[in-house]
Amino acid sequence: SFLLAVLLNQKVPGIRVFRVLFYLPCLTSTVASSMVWKWLMNPQGGLLNQILSALGLPACAWLNESKTAMMSIVIICVWSTLASNIMIYLAALQNVPSSVYESASIDGAGKLRQIWQITLPLVAPTTFFVLTMALIGSFQVFDQIWVLTSGGPAHATTVPMYSIYTNAFRESQLGYACAQAMILFLMILAVTLVQQKFNKESLV
Repeated sequence: SFLLAVLLNQKVPGIRVFRVLFYLPCLTSTVASSMVWKWLMNPQGGLLNQILSALGLPACAWLNESKTAMMSIVIICVWSTLASNIMIYLAALQNVPSSVYESASIDGAGKLRQIWQITLPLVAPTTFFVLTMALIGSFQVFDQIWVLTSGGPAHATTVPMYSIYTNAFRESQLGYACAQAMILFLMILAVTLVQQKFNKESLV
């Protein structure tokens, strides 16, 4: 998301169109996009397997095998959250003074060196914020699991939120589900407190 934000921060004609295109996944319902991905990853006639066949590669049962199911979910979740992370990085990049880059250019620093030694350090708080939100979001993944795999195959994609849902509403183990929810709350609270402490230290 950082590299894409750097590319989308360039002043070139039509860049706003690309920004809108990259932001579209945020405007799409998670359930609707998951249904589209379920069709794309269909082991029989799915678009991704058709592309693999055209390239002479073996087909893959993306969501139907334990080895690939979780990785497929990760790819879908990254795609769905990429746009919001790009927008956060774009806001941070546009707050970096242009005079800093001009001074670096005068000193002979190239684009890659400017990104490594200027851009990355200046957006470090934003990077930590994005990582923290991504970590919290990973604890809260539910829609994709419910639509695509229902926790399978062989519980390979049973994540905390889906486990809480299953125990509460399918197994009728409300006490166990409440205990799981409390542990999840404490984990998210710990991550949030660490993020807030880091932000305070960076402001100082």
